[in-house]
Amino acid sequence: MFLVIFSFLLFLFAGSASCEEETANANFERGEAADAFVAFQRDKEIQDAEKIPYAKAAFYVRRFDIAKAVLSGIPLEERLTKNLEPLLIECLFRTANKDEAAKEGKLILDAPLKEKVAAAAVFAYFGEGDRAKDLLGESVSLTQPAFVVNYVKILIYTLQYDKAESIIKENMPIFESTGEGLLTYAEFLARQSKMEEAIGAAEKGALLEPDNPRITLFLEEREDRLSLLKEKTALIKERINGGTNLTLKLSYLRMLVNIVLLEIRSGAGVEEDLKEANKVLEEMNELKELPEIFLLKGIVLWYEGLRQAGKSSIVKSLGLDPSYGLASQILAAFYRFLKDLSSAKTTLEEGKPYNLQNASYFGQLSRVYLDLGDLKNALIAIEYAIAVNPNNAELMSTKGKILLQMNEPEKAKETIEKALSINPKEPLAIEIKGKLKDKP
Repeated sequence: MFLVIFSFLLFLFAGSASCEEETANANFERGEAADAFVAFQRDKEIQDAEKIPYAKAAFYVRRFDIAKAVLSGIPLEERLTKNLEPLLIECLFRTANKDEAAKEGKLILDAPLKEKVAAAAVFAYFGEGDRAKDLLGESVSLTQPAFVVNYVKILIYTLQYDKAESIIKENMPIFESTGEGLLTYAEFLARQSKMEEAIGAAEKGALLEPDNPRITLFLEEREDRLSLLKEKTALIKERINGGTNLTLKLSYLRMLVNIVLLEIRSGAGVEEDLKEANKVLEEMNELKELPEIFLLKGIVLWYEGLRQAGKSSIVKSLGLDPSYGLASQILAAFYRFLKDLSSAKTTLEEGKPYNLQNASYFGQLSRVYLDLGDLKNALIAIEYAIAVNPNNAELMSTKGKILLQMNEPEKAKETIEKALSINPKEPLAIEIKGKLKDKP
């Protein structure tokens, strides 16, 4: 689930510049990070002169390798002064440099509290709860609003829900003032089985930060998400209307990727959406080295019958961004289609450390284990998915199916009843309920 500290991206550091540099900064100031990235890429001098906006633009387009390299070249003192150290730590995690992230965590033990709380949220997001606690020490004084959202993220990611609820209630205006704050509130509500309220909060957050991909990922959990995504994609297409805004086109492609994944899961046809995606890809040559572009090209090639080329393109996407959960899920789905369950399992297991807050990711991993007959690991994965998103009927139904195969009919029945209380029309729950009736 991507971008713990996404709000950092839109912070602009201005400076005197050439015409080309002014174009890059103007793009960045308007929130057109992809356009800014292209402008920066054209001129090495601009990259050196404006390292911070260049790193943040690279971060936005998922070129974490470039963002990491640029941020690493900025002195530690400056990174701490300008609140960049958490961004570098996230880049290190997302480029499979966990040990380097741990070293950076030690470097900021004496940093200001604001910096430590933001960094601790990153560690907690990637499953490093103990390291987050080390950064925070014994207690945290939340006297400044800027600390609150990140601190509550830590509590959520480490399952301290009661404490998180108390702080949210005391500071609700802070959470309602930003997209990231509303998303954090939505994540809390979801883990309390208050999914409709959670979706409402996340949708409000999307209005404040429409290009925040973590909000998009959260909203994928909604059962009618496919139709909603199609509606929003149509609105973005109208805004593009033959224009040259690369950031808008990238947002459009990201939504198309989400739509295609949901269509693959449901067995719906993807041809029309892929035709549309291919049309937009032809207009995105300047961003051809992005993970999303390689992923979408891979999907297009796959459905054109060029399966090896399609897989290779998705592998390139993961080579640029190992943390790209959508790429891992789609590649695993293709392997599963080819009955290559071992490769599907390996693909998803390699992506686990980056997707610890993604319930659908662990749901898919559980189904692969189930296909392999590994019921123990299937149950572990699905229970983790349900802990992240306890109000998902499909996940609950998958757990019921596993319990039935483990010859635990009473536990299976209880689980299926929970699934049907969430969604009485859940197909898998109805199927398992019928099998339980036939169970002697």
